[in-house]
Amino acid sequence: MKIRIFALIVILLFITQDYAFTGVQLNRAEILQIFKTLTDQPKRTWIPSGTITATHHEYKKWTGYMTESTITVKYDGGRFYLEIDIDSRTKKHKDKKLSKDDFDLNWNKRRVFVWDGERYTMYYRSGNYAIIKENPSDIPVVVSGPLTAGIIPWGYGIYTLEELSAAETSAIIDTQGHIHLTIERTGTPKIVLVLDPTKDYAVLSCSMDYPGGSSATKIYGDYETVSGRWVPTTILIERHNDRTQPPELLSRDHWDFTSVSPILPQTNSFRVPYETDALVEFYSPISKKAFWYRHYSGVDTESLLQKKLELEIASTEETPGRNCATVAMKCVLERLGKNVADQELAKLVSGPKRSTSLYALRQFTRGLGLHCRAVKTNLRALKNLKNCQAILHLPGANHYVVFEYIDDKYVWVIDLDSNQFFYRAKLEDFGLTWNEGTALLVSDKPLDPDPNNILINDNEMNKIIGSTEGGIPNFSCKDRIQAGNQINCDGMMGGICASVSRQFWQRCGCMEDEQGCGCWAIILVGAVSCPCVEDVEDPGFCTPTGVICYCQPIRACLEENCWEEN
Repeated sequence: MKIRIFALIVILLFITQDYAFTGVQLNRAEILQIFKTLTDQPKRTWIPSGTITATHHEYKKWTGYMTESTITVKYDGGRFYLEIDIDSRTKKHKDKKLSKDDFDLNWNKRRVFVWDGERYTMYYRSGNYAIIKENPSDIPVVVSGPLTAGIIPWGYGIYTLEELSAAETSAIIDTQGHIHLTIERTGTPKIVLVLDPTKDYAVLSCSMDYPGGSSATKIYGDYETVSGRWVPTTILIERHNDRTQPPELLSRDHWDFTSVSPILPQTNSFRVPYETDALVEFYSPISKKAFWYRHYSGVDTESLLQKKLELEIASTEETPGRNCATVAMKCVLERLGKNVADQELAKLVSGPKRSTSLYALRQFTRGLGLHCRAVKTNLRALKNLKNCQAILHLPGANHYVVFEYIDDKYVWVIDLDSNQFFYRAKLEDFGLTWNEGTALLVSDKPLDPDPNNILINDNEMNKIIGSTEGGIPNFSCKDRIQAGNQINCDGMMGGICASVSRQFWQRCGCMEDEQGCGCWAIILVGAVSCPCVEDVEDPGFCTPTGVICYCQPIRACLEENCWEEN
């Protein structure tokens, strides 16, 4: 019923335009008063805060696809949470002239975009992959979706009182009392608005005519009052090529608001709903490199991230007394309620390779009054550990990590000395990496003997070291297969913005390297593309469509050394 009523409104609006010129013409003072009324309450969003859920039917001729989505946006005036679920995506027509479609539905069917005031998160839920940027500058962080769909941003851009006053304008009241307002400015399309004075000059329609014979039409219907504002709950936006007869449809966006709530979202509304095992790629201004971690419901990954950031800040200074052993030991001690100064931990580091033996770790731990045991063990015994922390030694890399958990498929490991600071490895793969089964078990309670554990003698412990050097021979993640790059929107052509703004992330593949420290390739996000749309504050120019972006996957490795030095 709502669609039928809206269709009738569209027909009536075009009929009334035929009679518009039989009405009363407004003088310039009256027009300026309307402009002042509209710009006295600037707005870029339909509601100042709250939640809108809408269905979105979208068609683009240049891709040939029709997409139906359900979109929810929560907004508190600054922070936002936007979730997109694609219900269907079908090819409407086939044409060899269509632009190449790089939209991967397997990765982009479900997406979440969150700005919490400090971090911007793009969570491609279908691929269970997130990219987080602190204080981003290279990706647009502008709320969009139903919150801004088709809006005329009174008080901003060309719609400020100053700009509107300088434009050539005329207005006529039609027989139904609607105001047909024409705005013409040099360098922008001709704009004709139909306003409803009974609804605080709410826009019923907006048409734009572009040089070259193209046009855009926006129709607004089913208005409701929300927080003192008139909000349309049905919006239709179409662009046509008027050089053909009949005019050719270039694009269509049909928005149907299914719910509009003015209730201010709570702080927890701006949290990302990660699923278990989500891979997170985190960027911070304090590091040139990305940090990587997996989300796991039973682990406080936010706390681990903060520890990693603190370590990164400390690494900008001289830190000769830190290596993988001291970092792992500090992590274990904090879990057992022991706070040990970094200066004390630094005493564990010695020699030109800044190494630490397993024997030194055991002695240091005992000196703190803790119970510990250096053993040869196996994954089954690790899985059954209780009331105990474990530092594992990876012999090929001469590297210490902290054991976290074992499930049916993976071993979960904390490695705060690496940019990949919380990760999981398949049981069979980790068994190859941890092939000697060396572990330091640490507890604040006496350790029960386990027949699966074989004690390591002191001489052997002195030979087992972790350092800032070493590595598994033969392979490393250094083969740069994609450079980091940014492609901006093209200019408007034929009255449409058909390009995308694209951010390419630097990616590497595995390559042979005698001093390599191991390499495994997985599927990562290779690029993020934001479709370009007309700038509503500066019509005739293209801008990225806020946060409604999609990703393109690429097979690459988690780079530790794949970075260009600036």
